[in-house]
Amino acid sequence: MTNQFLSSITYIVRTRFCEETQEFQKTEFSSDNSLAARNNAFKFIESYLEIIANEGLVQISSDIINSHAIKRFNKTILKPSNRTYKRIKLFNQEVISIIPNQKIFPKGIRLSFRINLPLENEKNEEFEIFSFQKPNHTSINQQLNHLILENTFLNYMGYHIDEEIVISKNEFKTLSIEPVEFKIIDTPYKWENETRRFSIDYLTNKHLFHDGLQYRLSHHEMYHYISFLERNCIEEIEKNVYSMLHSTGGLLYIGYHPENIVESVMNNEEIIDYYQYLNHTFSQDKYLFKNIYFDLINYLDFPVLAIVVYPLNLESKKRHAYNRDKIFVRQNNTFFKIKDS
Repeated sequence: MTNQFLSSITYIVRTRFCEETQEFQKTEFSSDNSLAARNNAFKFIESYLEIIANEGLVQISSDIINSHAIKRFNKTILKPSNRTYKRIKLFNQEVISIIPNQKIFPKGIRLSFRINLPLENEKNEEFEIFSFQKPNHTSINQQLNHLILENTFLNYMGYHIDEEIVISKNEFKTLSIEPVEFKIIDTPYKWENETRRFSIDYLTNKHLFHDGLQYRLSHHEMYHYISFLERNCIEEIEKNVYSMLHSTGGLLYIGYHPENIVESVMNNEEIIDYYQYLNHTFSQDKYLFKNIYFDLINYLDFPVLAIVVYPLNLESKKRHAYNRDKIFVRQNNTFFKIKDS
């Protein structure tokens, strides 16, 4: 049963800018079932994105994965092709921004909602919860707070929401959020994965991202997705990285282990050698280099290599199965190859 006093939610998708009317094209989704209207709005956006991507009207951007890969890919998708959208989906869309053509879509593609209040004279304000546009044009803080409002309203109306995500305010250091713990319904490629949430927090400033890696290391006991090397060797690093790729991602720190400092620390030359070798090795795999971010940090005067691993999306997992020697799972601190399990 839903609360009929507060009528419903209408979802609004804004796309192309019309020079003639000086307005954005707008498509509204409303229904007696507000959750159904929400799902229909997101389905519309995905279909729309596929069409304009195949028309050569999108580019991608990311500050936290291989910049050369981004530039190389963007050069290849400017010409119309019915394969473009499929190729974009092979990129982990949790760590890239999809940017529609700025001339045709000066404000990107945006989804907002409007609460349909029963009073006719009441102003119906719109709240943006999702967008495809340049990262510096997106207010992540505002979108997250609007998602909290949306979920609160839907619950008040009496909807049972199976896909709720519970998030703690402590996960974010740069975003301003009132509730200590809150729930939202996910939007594509954003909030469900914890490694992605870590990146969202620092996406607007690379220096803050660097600081975030140091903060996570000093408070590692608070984050279950952080791992340290049991042995300083390439094989152990690869096992950790590949197991994260095929699970939910995570952070791996090399050169410092809080429970084994004496044997884990390395000097600057050793850390740089690891960095150069791993960066070269993983860049050879056309799926992996799009999901890994390397950064060198200093912690308690120790040089530390931080590797942020974003999980492979479903499309990439299927294709990455070509090399079953590189598919590991971790159980009880022990690694198993998929093909041996």
